[in-house]
Amino acid sequence: MISISNIDQLIPEYLRESEHFFLVCLDIEGNVTDCNALFQRAISIKEGNSILSALNQGFRNEFEGLMDQIIHYPSKSHQVILDFGTSKPISSSWEFTMLINQEMDPVGFIGIGVELSLLEGKLSWGNLLEVFSLGKADLDENLRFRSADDQILNWLNIDSETLISKNLFEVQTLELNLLDQLKLKEINQLKDFYHFSLDVTSGSHQGKFSINLLRHSKGFLLLMRQMNQLVKEEIFSKPFTDFQIEAFSGPVWILERDTRIVQQNSYAEGVSEKWLKKLANEGDFFDLKFANEKSDRFLELIGDAFEGNEKDLNLQIKTKNGSNEYWTFQVKPLKVNADKVYVMVYAIDMTAVNSKLVKMEGELETLRELALCPSHILRSPLSSMLGLLELIDFRKLDPENQRYISYLKPLAQELDDVIRSNAKKMAAFD
Repeated sequence: MISISNIDQLIPEYLRESEHFFLVCLDIEGNVTDCNALFQRAISIKEGNSILSALNQGFRNEFEGLMDQIIHYPSKSHQVILDFGTSKPISSSWEFTMLINQEMDPVGFIGIGVELSLLEGKLSWGNLLEVFSLGKADLDENLRFRSADDQILNWLNIDSETLISKNLFEVQTLELNLLDQLKLKEINQLKDFYHFSLDVTSGSHQGKFSINLLRHSKGFLLLMRQMNQLVKEEIFSKPFTDFQIEAFSGPVWILERDTRIVQQNSYAEGVSEKWLKKLANEGDFFDLKFANEKSDRFLELIGDAFEGNEKDLNLQIKTKNGSNEYWTFQVKPLKVNADKVYVMVYAIDMTAVNSKLVKMEGELETLRELALCPSHILRSPLSSMLGLLELIDFRKLDPENQRYISYLKPLAQELDDVIRSNAKKMAAFD
């Protein structure tokens, strides 16, 4: 329930001017008494007219039933999908609750809605009516703060003068994971909305916060809320049993979107210690320092996997004892249910295979040399022999020796042709 006595203070200016949220206030019969600009533009309904007249036929009875439910259970909020019969039909998700006066009498309803396409973008809403209690900030196109409400200033343990004009990445009390940093730096490629989480690292509100970043015509609207303990526990629920993950024949890491390790097997623990000189525990961020100059590329593949794409990456890794190892990393999405996706990183040790390939390439090079060298060795004396044959005066030879010399010359020429042909084939093979 919401008291109509403070409705003007309750509905912030950003919500009245929002390019993403519909807002409507109705009287007890369902007639529009107030709405924001987005609802007015999209639905084209005048104040005083019934909202039922704007709904498609199949949704009118459902909404009448919803109003009855709210009247019978006024302390609860009620969710509903509505289709408005505009020239371009709008399917939207709504949440309504009761409006009461100072005497606690019901006087109407207030509802907030968003297009289903926005929800399908997997923005992390709690209940839609929670938007009244979210922290709000306005950012420019380069993610620099233009304004922030008192709630955000309190959470970040910072004053307005210090925060304004700072980039989101420059706020010292905020910690973003590497994957979201990479995505947010590609600001021009951001969709109309982007959800991520961050950590507040100082002050009395340290902990994880959920962020919804919504693009509008002048920049971005940032909506911020604290994540409750249940959400934190859901983040780190493990998709495999210990027996299942240990059954993999190589290192496996299961990653949350913020690149924290949700689960890993003993192989993964072992190689992390060998590559990074430290033990990586579940709950730690997946440290990509072992990937060296390919760490950003590795991070991109993890981000792509959360979008449903599967790719491989080949790496040469220098261990703490100075030796080189060769690994192939398979990065793939792991969908646990309709709403939850992890990324699985499976590493395959290619060091032995690579060593064999190097050895084979060495042996092949030796074979090339053995095949090419005889052609040079043989052609030199053969060329001399052909030259000498040209110098012999056939007139000074008896008939029998003339016959032998006539056999020898074409045979030598044939041998020269064979050596030349073989050399050309080897050169093409090389």
